[in-house]
Order: sequence, then structure tokens, then C-alpha cells
Amino acid sequence: MKKVLHLFLVLFLLPVIYVHSQDAFMGYNYPTATYPLAWSTSLTTFNATTNKEVTFLVSGGGINSATVCNTSSISNYQLNGSSAFIEISLTPSSSASSIGSFIVTGSSNSTSTNTAKAGIVFSSSTNFSLTSNILGVSESDFFPASNGTWTPLTITPPAGTKSLRIYRRIFYNSTTGVAQTGTGTGFVQIGLGVTLRIASAAVDISTSSIAPATQASNIIFSNTTFNSFTSSFTNGDGAKRLVFMKEGTQGTITNPTDGVVYTASNNWTSKGTQLGTSGYYCVYDGTGSSVDISGLSSSTTYWLQVFEYNGTGGGTKYLTTTATNNPRSETTSAAPVAYFYQSKQTGNWGDASSWSQSSDGNIWIDAVGTPSFSDNSINILANHDITIHSGSISVDELTVASNAKLIVASGATLSVVNGTGSDLVVNGTLELSGSFASAASSAISINGTLENKVNSASFSAGSGSMTIAAGGTYRVNGYTANAVLTFTNVSFTSGIGALGATLYIASGAPRIPAAQNGNVIWNTPTSGNSIFNSASNSITGHFTIVATTGINNGAGGSGRTVTVGGNMYMEGGIYHVSGAGATVLNSMTVNGNLYVSGGTLFASATTAPGSGSINVLGNVEYTGGLLGGLSTVTSGTIQLIGTTPQTVNLSSINPLTIPNFTVNNALGATLSGTNSLDVFRTVTITAGTLNTGDKLVLKSTASGTARIAAGTGSYISGNVITETFIPGGRRAFRFLGHP
Repeated sequence: MKKVLHLFLVLFLLPVIYVHSQDAFMGYNYPTATYPLAWSTSLTTFNATTNKEVTFLVSGGGINSATVCNTSSISNYQLNGSSAFIEISLTPSSSASSIGSFIVTGSSNSTSTNTAKAGIVFSSSTNFSLTSNILGVSESDFFPASNGTWTPLTITPPAGTKSLRIYRRIFYNSTTGVAQTGTGTGFVQIGLGVTLRIASAAVDISTSSIAPATQASNIIFSNTTFNSFTSSFTNGDGAKRLVFMKEGTQGTITNPTDGVVYTASNNWTSKGTQLGTSGYYCVYDGTGSSVDISGLSSSTTYWLQVFEYNGTGGGTKYLTTTATNNPRSETTSAAPVAYFYQSKQTGNWGDASSWSQSSDGNIWIDAVGTPSFSDNSINILANHDITIHSGSISVDELTVASNAKLIVASGATLSVVNGTGSDLVVNGTLELSGSFASAASSAISINGTLENKVNSASFSAGSGSMTIAAGGTYRVNGYTANAVLTFTNVSFTSGIGALGATLYIASGAPRIPAAQNGNVIWNTPTSGNSIFNSASNSITGHFTIVATTGINNGAGGSGRTVTVGGNMYMEGGIYHVSGAGATVLNSMTVNGNLYVSGGTLFASATTAPGSGSINVLGNVEYTGGLLGGLSTVTSGTIQLIGTTPQTVNLSSINPLTIPNFTVNNALGATLSGTNSLDVFRTVTITAGTLNTGDKLVLKSTASGTARIAAGTGSYISGNVITETFIPGGRRAFRFLGHP
């Protein structure tokens, strides 16, 4: 059977050639595509990066613009010499390919005679010669259409044509099979010899394959279990091979049919293509020498047969003979007895002494094996640490109890399959230094802690779905850089406090996802950086900072906002909402209360020209650390923007210092506590009344004195302390004011 594909060699002045032709005999084929080609007087090669090519050669002419047939915009190659020709040939590596047909468009150079005849020489050799391997010569017309466009002319070469040449005139001796460019005894002229203009050409490559001669042999089996095995074989001389398998008795196989493509599946639960009604299904298609087959039944015999083949698609040729140990059968082992397992003590997963087993879930004995996904439920009990040191462990119905730990060491893999019941429930801790995988539709619930010690910003739960449940924690404790955390098939339960999941950052300075459900805890004593990447960010629960060398929303020209759905807890470390070097606004809005008991929480960094803003809808509890900003910073604002009365408890040993302080709450705000609110620039009351509690101080420095912006009505209640800066170096009387 032949497979005809098209290489369109469009011969306009186009600069780039993209070709991927391959040898059909080796199982390759020429793809259908259009290949632009610029006219030139030198050899032009398609797919020059391999030895499987089509070449285009022109000789004895020139590149011209057409001046007849209203085609002046079309560049063309002009054949105007006695030996001028255009050659199209396949390379020697294309041994199973031939030129099935080709199309040319062109015209004569005569305005009165619109027809010109050319001689086309066909050769069975990829190395064209006028004196050998000539298959024949034909005379073909070249002419324009009446509407002025050039009319395509399709020419079918003799079978087996590997190369051809187009001449304006050629002489041919059919007796000797020799052609030449000049006249001679016994030679007949073919072609008128007038100048030809050829605009374009397209070549159909016909590829055909032959069946392999040597069949695959010596099928062997390994890694046989109750539901899988590996089959290996010695390859024959085909480019590829198919493996078919039947369950039960051998029966009579239906051989594969040439030109038919078979779909393979090595999972017996989702079978590939069947050979007729024989019960043999395709389990492998490729160039390899082995296949892993899964989804089998226990204590069952399976027959396998391998077929070598060449070619692709409709040109595929199969070798259907048998060979030594081909076909051959294998029987799966008996299914293991499913036990209930629970941990007996801290130890290795692969050590039976770590486990107790039960046939009914009530009476427990020392285990003689170790649990797997095919068993009944598996439980790691409280105060036991079970470690997977190496290899891959597949589990189902596994529960890690509170105060228990499952450790997946570096190089090991925990794989969750989708079986009956809950697939994986972690109420204690899953410590992950190795790999994690899960099957489609499997469900993983983290009610306790998943501690990821892998140095990566991305984590995938596999093909299943993982839920960090309310009260559950995903702990980053191995990553060391500053990329955005990404999660695949992992969901964080939205909620505040115990009603939401928690993302706990314990290493590096990763950037928090733009929309993070649940709570976030930041505790990285040795690192810091910008912790957001998007312009707008949200944390639906609480936001707690325990320790860091210094974090910020942004420290450059990209402004970033974050909205905290719950409370903000500042317990230690340094957090500048607008970092050093920021040139635009960065802000944090806290929908709950702001608690500052330690560390430093500033609206703007000490050197930042960009403004930072801390907006609070609840109360402010300032009992320790530093809050606000330094006196040397001219930007930065704390705003009270709640809808219920707000209080600011100033009970730290340090005053709350801030360049700007705003109240925009119709129900007002009250200052209380043992310390003061020190403002260095402006107090603004947009709505409501500020009850100062005698805690408001308008600071005065060499750069200026703070003020209260003009408002309406009675917007300040209580005393305000106003300072006046007096520069040193001169003794004089100064007017400070009057009652």
C-alpha cells in the first residue's frame, strides 16, 4: 500500500524553509506541508539538518519577474540556455520513497504564442544522470490561463522516479535510454527550446514500506504480582513492534492487517484495540523491548504475541510469523489476603515489626508483612513515627492519628490510590522530604499538618485532590528562595482562625499566592523579602508574623495591596508595608483587629520615598514592639476606617509613632492606654470624632511641626499636646503661643 503525502515547493522569494522529511523505510514519512523556496542558482536542500532530504537544483538560467500574462508581481526562474534545467531529487537515504507526481506553473516568453513545450526527464536514481537509469522522457505544455494567472500543470512520472529534470529542450534515444542536450543520431528532440518562465512547483512524495524479515522472539516475564507484570522480548528488524495480549486460554489470534493502525494501552482495565474478535488486545506500540502491564486479575493466565512492523498509517507493513517463545504466556500470582494494619511502635514502614495486623479489625497480632494499598484500613497510632526510607509505597484508607507522624524521606515516594473509603487522612503530621503522588479521584484530607521539606516553590497533590481542612496546616519548611508558591490540585479551606486552613511559612521568603484562603503564619528568623507578587492580594483568615529579618509588600515601582479578612498579629520580626526603595503606594487593610506585641510594623521603610498605609477596620492593640514609623520618614499612614466605634490601646513601652494618622469612621475612635500616639505630619479626621484620651501628641522636628487638618463640626475631643522644635546654637526669646 502506498501513502502519498505532499511537499509543496512554492518557489517564491520567501526567506525561511521548514522541512521535516524522513525515510519511510525506517518507519518515517514525509509530512503534508507547504515549503517555500527562493529561486537561486545553487543547490537548495530541504531539511538540511538530517540526511533525509529533498533537493532542488537550478542550472543555466536566471531569476526574472514575469512580463507576460499580467504576472509581473510573480518572481520566476527563466530557462533560457540550451542546457538549462531545473532538477528535483530525493536523497539516497530515502530508499523507500519515490516521486508520485508534481505540479508546475509557468509560461513561454512569447506574447503571441501562449504555449511552450518542455522536455522532462525521469530517473530511477537519486543521483541524476542523462546516461543511465532513465525511466523515460515526456513533452509537457507550459502556458498561462486566459485570465492572466499561470495555470498549474500536473505531471505523473513513471513508477519509481527518484529524480527528474525539466529542460527547455532535450534529445532522447528511447532505444538506448540515454538523453543529451544536443542532437545526435537516433535522438529525438523533445521540447521547443523557447525560453520558459516557471513560477512554482509542488512535489508529491509517495512512500511505501516493506514488512520486516525477522520477528521478535524470546518473550520473558519479570516483576510478576497478582495484578501486574513486565514483559520483555528480543527485537526483530522492524522499525517498531506491537504487543497483543489475551486473558485465559491461548485461542487463535487474528493477525494485524497492513495499513491498519492499532491503539495500545498497557492498563488492562482500559484495553487497546482488539484484533478482530480474537480477544487479543494491543498493549504496546513502540520501538522498545519491554512493556509494564497493569490492571490484571490475580491467578490468571495471559498470552502475549509480538509483531514487528515498518511504516506508518496506511503504509504500515506487519510481519505476522511466530518465533521462538513468541507467543508465550504468564500467570499472575494469587491475590494477597487483605489485613487491617495499625502501627505497633515507631519504626520503618517496610519493617513488619513496626506493625500489628488483624483479619477482622478487632483481634490484633504481630504483623508478618507490611501494609499496602490492597489491604484494608491502615492506621498510624498516636505517638508513633513511621518512616518510608526508600522506594515507592502505595496506600489507601490510611489515617495518621493526632500526635502521630508519617515521614517520607528524600528519595522515597508516597503514592495514594483511589480505593474504597477515605484514601488518606492526616490528623497528625505528614512530613515530606521525598515525593508525593496520587491517582485520579483519590481524596486526601489534611486535618493536621503537611510539612513540606522539599526545596521547591511548587507542590502538586498528583492526579487526586488534596484539601487542607479547617484547622489543618500546610507548612513550608524546605524552600529557600523568593518565588510565588504554586499548588496543583490542592485547596485551602477558607475561613478565619480555626474555621480556615493555615499556610505556615517556616523557611525562605516565598511569595504568598494572590488569593490565599485561610490563615497565613510567617516565621522565618533568617530570611526576608517582598512577600507578594500581584497588585491585589488577599488572605481570608488571620495574618501572623512571628519572625523575619524583614518583609514588605513591595520595594520597587509596583504597588501591592493586601486585605486581611481576619486579624493581623505582629509578634516579632520586621514588616514594612512599603519597603525600602518603594516609589508607589503599598497598603495593608485589616478587616479585624490589629495586634502588635513585638517586632516592628511600619507603614513605610526608613528610606522609602513611596508611601505605605495600614488600614484597620477593628481595634488596635499595641502592647509591645514598634508600630507606625520613624520620625525621619515623611510618608506612611495609619487609618481607622471601621463602621463600629474603634479603640487604639497604647500600652507598649514605646509610643505609636506615625507621619500621618487618619480617622474615617462615622462612629469615631478613642485613644487609651499608658503611652501616646505621636504624629509627625498630619492628623486628619474625615468622619467621626477622635477622642484623644490626652494621648495625642503633635510632634515638632527640624523639618516641621505636625498639624491637625481642618475639619467640620466637633471632630476632636480631649487634650492634644503640641510640641515646638527650638533649634540650638542661639540664645534668644521666642514666642511659643498664648492661651
